[in-house]
Amino acid sequence: MTGPRLSDFLTGTDIAALQRPTGQAVGLAGPAYGEGFFSLEQRYLFPRTWCAVAIAPQLPNPGDAVPVDLAGWPLLVVRNRQGEVHVFYNVCRHRGMKLCSAPRAGLKNLVCPWHSWLYDLDGNFIVAADFSGEKVKDSGLDRAALSLKRVRSAQWLDFIFVNLDGKAPSLDDHLKPLTDLLNGRDLTLLRYGGVRWGGSYDVNWKVLVEGGIEDYHLPWVHPEIMRGVVTRNVEVVTASGVFAATSMSNEYASVDKEEYLLRLHEMPTLPCGESVDPNRTYFMNIFPTGGMGVKSRSVDLLTTLPDGPRRTRLTAFTYFVGEGATDPHFEDGRRYVEKRMEYVFDQDRAIWHDLQANIERPTSAGIRTRFSPVWEGAVHHFQRMVVDAILAGEASVPTAKASAESDWSRAD
Repeated sequence: MTGPRLSDFLTGTDIAALQRPTGQAVGLAGPAYGEGFFSLEQRYLFPRTWCAVAIAPQLPNPGDAVPVDLAGWPLLVVRNRQGEVHVFYNVCRHRGMKLCSAPRAGLKNLVCPWHSWLYDLDGNFIVAADFSGEKVKDSGLDRAALSLKRVRSAQWLDFIFVNLDGKAPSLDDHLKPLTDLLNGRDLTLLRYGGVRWGGSYDVNWKVLVEGGIEDYHLPWVHPEIMRGVVTRNVEVVTASGVFAATSMSNEYASVDKEEYLLRLHEMPTLPCGESVDPNRTYFMNIFPTGGMGVKSRSVDLLTTLPDGPRRTRLTAFTYFVGEGATDPHFEDGRRYVEKRMEYVFDQDRAIWHDLQANIERPTSAGIRTRFSPVWEGAVHHFQRMVVDAILAGEASVPTAKASAESDWSRAD
């Protein structure tokens, strides 16, 4: 087989060390956050599972289209005239041009900007202007063979997922461990509240994910978040190949709690069953590219899309409970959440960028990373999921010929 192998980056001893209990495990080597390892992920990880690529408020109305890049695969998410969401490769069937390079709204059709090949919002080919010469009405093309190439997609909550190779179990089956975890919280009451945040970060996608699912760093990087916290009651919850989450049920000193939640404490809370602790929060990676922050008064949905080996685009939307999303009385609370999240992620940006600049160096000096057994179990599990996915991918594609036939770009 051509191209890098996992063994080029991790020995059998390295993999065994990663599989140890969290407090004894040795983390991924620095080169796992660089270009060569990213090519393994492109081949064996992202195409083989369900990846969150967009969130419904990005295309709220019929005729809206959003281009996204999933680790090098150009995709176009489109809401058709009936309000249904489809995902296509963002590739014109003529010469491979991108159909959209920026979000569009109110489209009647999809038009290639190069030669004006025309498709409807369901991806069906309509016409190739002047293909057989001026004023020739019949191009002679087989229209059925020239529809846009569709990507398998499905929706959960407002997440839009894709499965590039089309071979993963149904999304419902895949996400069952996650839906079981959140069972008892009435997520049907969530409404988008106009709060959006995120940005582009010059870091490998795993740096961003790992930073979002551990709370070890909070007292030092985000002291404002910890104001008044007496104990965090941390738990780590995971499901192989599906999610890795860190969870807290904070206890506050009473005088500080009122100050910390000053703009939020009147907002509606998410109804919970009797067996559910309403104060328990979850910050999770929905493996590999989705993320979720579940709190008592709001829920964050986010995507972390790799844009090459050392850049990641984060897009996040915050949802509130019922009238908390729209009532003008709660506008201050919504704006507070938005500003707080922007501030927190700006604090993280400097840490992540310094880490990325440093991360590939220590390995050559024989320095390897460790995990706190209390705080970093989700990070450990996430790294194991990455390695397990690549191992499974390599095992399923044993020859160079099979690898070539699995490529998304092969003809229908």
